[in-house]
Amino acid sequence: MHDWHYFFHHSHNLEEGTYRIFEPQWKAEILHWFGQKDVAKEQKEEFINALIDFDDGCGDFYRYRAYFLAADAIAHFKECSLGDAIVGQLLKWSYVYFNQEKQDWKKLPDLLAETARKKLETTDRERVIAAFVQLLHTTESRLTLRHAAVRLGRLDPGNKTAIAALVLLMQVTQNESTLLKVILNLSEIDPGNPILIPALVKLTQTTPAQVQILRDAAEGIGEVGAGNEMAIAALIQLMQIAEDRFIPEQQNRHYDEFIHAYAARNLGKIGAGTESAIAALIQLMQKVQFRPDTIYPNQRYISWEVVEALGKIAIGNQTAIAALSQILETTQDVAIRCSAAASLLKIDPGNADAIATLSQILETTEDETIRWRASDSLVRTGDRHQLALDALFELVQTSPKDYPSLRAADSLESIDPSHDLAINALVHLIQNQPNSWLWESIDCLGRIGAGNEEAIAALIHLIQTTQNESNIWAAAESLGRIDPGNKIAIATLLKLVQTSEETYWRRQAACSLGEIHASDETAVATLIQFIQTVQDENEDEYFLRRLADSFKRISQTSQLMEVVTALKDYLDEQVFKNCFYRFEACDRIIWHCSQNMTYPDFYKAWHN
Repeated sequence: MHDWHYFFHHSHNLEEGTYRIFEPQWKAEILHWFGQKDVAKEQKEEFINALIDFDDGCGDFYRYRAYFLAADAIAHFKECSLGDAIVGQLLKWSYVYFNQEKQDWKKLPDLLAETARKKLETTDRERVIAAFVQLLHTTESRLTLRHAAVRLGRLDPGNKTAIAALVLLMQVTQNESTLLKVILNLSEIDPGNPILIPALVKLTQTTPAQVQILRDAAEGIGEVGAGNEMAIAALIQLMQIAEDRFIPEQQNRHYDEFIHAYAARNLGKIGAGTESAIAALIQLMQKVQFRPDTIYPNQRYISWEVVEALGKIAIGNQTAIAALSQILETTQDVAIRCSAAASLLKIDPGNADAIATLSQILETTEDETIRWRASDSLVRTGDRHQLALDALFELVQTSPKDYPSLRAADSLESIDPSHDLAINALVHLIQNQPNSWLWESIDCLGRIGAGNEEAIAALIHLIQTTQNESNIWAAAESLGRIDPGNKIAIATLLKLVQTSEETYWRRQAACSLGEIHASDETAVATLIQFIQTVQDENEDEYFLRRLADSFKRISQTSQLMEVVTALKDYLDEQVFKNCFYRFEACDRIIWHCSQNMTYPDFYKAWHN
């Protein structure tokens, strides 16, 4: 089987052609063929030429597939004379690029670029590395230099050219926001580079106008500075700044406090077991606790960040245990006492004072968010305190606010692998407390209630009895998730798409319809019509992309052919220029079709 035509023979009469190159089960055999030493080089070269020169006559979808197969092949046929050209083309397809002839920037369809980037990881590795190195040495674009360096660093860990490129960018970049991105890029491909932490520390000493940079620099230190003394010292210094160091205006003083909080949060990521970090957190906690609220108007937020950090880095530390215990004795603020007790349980499991404080909070406070925090901390001790369990059930079933009720459901879910506790609470809520925000609770039920008959019945009953479209949509989507193929769910979503007067719910229902049951014939026709008629598509990138991705669930050839025929006309240049998001959605949909249809079937659908 030395003749490559066995795999690929293109004929104007498609029935006489051979297109094994587009059949997934033949790919391994084809790549093995390219690696065989007894196959003549001329045969391999001819095959590569045929692949990269293929004109499919139907939108280039199969031209790209053939080209990408050639890219995979040269990894097995390294002496290919066209290898460098193929890798160069993959690079062009991978990014927005500058067209020298037309003197403009060209935007390529996202899936073409995404696939080209993936092929750079599977084709001839040496050639790809060499191409990236050449690009780094020749590009005049700093943006291209940064992105290419990161890609090269991922492909070839420790590559000196990639590291040097980012180090060079750090030296010439004046904009602090861009500099921070370059530093974080370098931390990804060379996490142990000695210039990283000094560079981040320097950013923490920036000018008054750059509070955002201070926050991001602190976050950067939190990502790369674990156990590093310089990093820990920088965060301690940032946490101990004077109130007027950065923004002296009295009305902006609260920004300084947020800087304290950012520093404390990230110290909690990198300062485990470090006495200086623990001492600094305790000092800030005490300072905040005993200053008037007029100076620290965000006292609760800062205290919460500090005690959370202590709960992460001060396990078993007696000084921290004593400091948190003192907070329980001296502080009247219920939220701070709750946070301190929760952290105390983390660093001193079973601490009696902490358990008593949380139990008292549950018995006395009416603040539902605090009640959830207290309950969650208690049930995670492993003792399943009945008081806490009762509070969680009550929050799910009666709270008029979505945040505490949903967090309570999450807590019940996490402590019960069967999810029965959370499902029972959510079903009770849906049956007894229908209101405008109920859809988030319904969504939670849709995540954990698969196959549960009570959950299914509750969702069906809600669909049949409520007039609120948000609840109807959420119930139908969740019903489709926990009971795949449910006819009531499909019919409900179809009705919303076709009749709702609210654009938002039509879009949501269309996306949900595609995600839970795109193979239904009526659903396919409805989704096609939605793509064709959606208004203001340039404002709807998210919805159109989500809707396009839902078509991936369509697998029947007849339906795929229907989709291609219906949407191919939206891929012309005029749509690309004027309605790019619609073009992009149709391109993604038809790309999926081309990956799951034979070439003759796709060609027929395209020219129907």
